[in-house]
Amino acid sequence: MNTNKFGLHHVTAVAADAALSKHIFSDVLKLRLVRKSITPTDPRGYHLYFGDEFGSPGSLLTVMSPRCGKAGRIGAGQATIIQFSILVGTLEFWRSRLQRHNCQHILDETLFGDERALFLLPNGLLIALIENDGDKRKPWVSSDIGTAYAIRGLYGVTLAQQSTASLPDLLTDTFGYIQEDIEAVGATIQYRFRLPDADASVIDLQVDPNMARGFKGTGTIDHIGLYVGSDDEQRRLRQGLISAGLLASEIIDEQYTVSVSARTAGGLAIEVSRSKAGGFTVDENLKDLGNALCLPAGLEAQRKTDRRITPKTGLMRRDDSNRSKFTYDLEKIIVNPTSELSVN
Repeated sequence: MNTNKFGLHHVTAVAADAALSKHIFSDVLKLRLVRKSITPTDPRGYHLYFGDEFGSPGSLLTVMSPRCGKAGRIGAGQATIIQFSILVGTLEFWRSRLQRHNCQHILDETLFGDERALFLLPNGLLIALIENDGDKRKPWVSSDIGTAYAIRGLYGVTLAQQSTASLPDLLTDTFGYIQEDIEAVGATIQYRFRLPDADASVIDLQVDPNMARGFKGTGTIDHIGLYVGSDDEQRRLRQGLISAGLLASEIIDEQYTVSVSARTAGGLAIEVSRSKAGGFTVDENLKDLGNALCLPAGLEAQRKTDRRITPKTGLMRRDDSNRSKFTYDLEKIIVNPTSELSVN
């Protein structure tokens, strides 16, 4: 059993419109844009990184925007809801702010003792803002949102599956999570897992045999990254994944992280990730993070010669109508017998 204390390192989503995602996460939710890059497999599409001042593990949300991406479907076999941590007493502030910025308020609910509000964003992603007075992380602050109201970082993530498919054992035996609670609503069972003494530490697992399977595309979460603090621990966790019956990748040295990727029996894509020394300051000064287009090392030499690479300035034109292109069954994804579902 792993004894290292870590939670989420990052969550990576896919959205069609990079400018719209930048507007939502940087201008509305006021996360810091810490990196503007592209993906090596799609050099005409942006990969944006949002987080705290440094882009610290546990604060990171990354959004890939393929140029010709097709709309996906949120459902079983995926992470479905990105959970953000806010201080107690600030939920009404955020509810009002998000609604003013074309984010649809889905419902307010109490889940496993957490007071939270769920929103459908214009780029198709689902988020939950959760009051958490125990969060001592230093947030990224801006002129219009002070420290008291700023998002602290990731709180956790919601996963959906048609069956447990050994995922609870993987979380507890391999990653050291504790199953805190369980709720049954009809055919749906919801589990709460938490990594003790860690930030970004909550994983909610929703099991519903009747939920349609999701498929990858814009408006969905591509994968979650679980934090690990050392190369030795990463090697041990890779072996733990293999021992649990998963096909784990080799340890991959990427530009800002070192990761191992795998897919669970239920279809969930996960990574075990650690940030490299220097983080995002390896190619930008701390005060300038997110300003320049920083290319993966293998493409930097082609910046001026390869027309497939996105231009250095400007993001794609924002399209606030994207939300209507996404398909999912909110009645299946969001289950709470005490809450009213209202998509306006």
